[in-house]
Amino acid sequence: MLSSAYDENFFPEDDCKNVIQRLFSNADDISREECAQIQEYIKTTYKKLREEYKKSQGEWVKPLQLWLDNYS
Repeated sequence: MLSSAYDENFFPEDDCKNVIQRLFSNADDISREECAQIQEYIKTTYKKLREEYKKSQGEWVKPLQLWLDNYS
């Protein structure tokens, strides 16, 4: 939400992708493979939410509800 709900320079999409890429990268309790899978899931989810946000003309409630409905 931060990379789209505010000014584009507040939290740019590239910064968000960099944060995701670094998540769990130093974790010693999960494997590198699991780390990569988690990161990929988060990147895919981020991309889908951004697409839905754009479709909803700047409204975050609908994309988040859609994600929660499909999360199970």
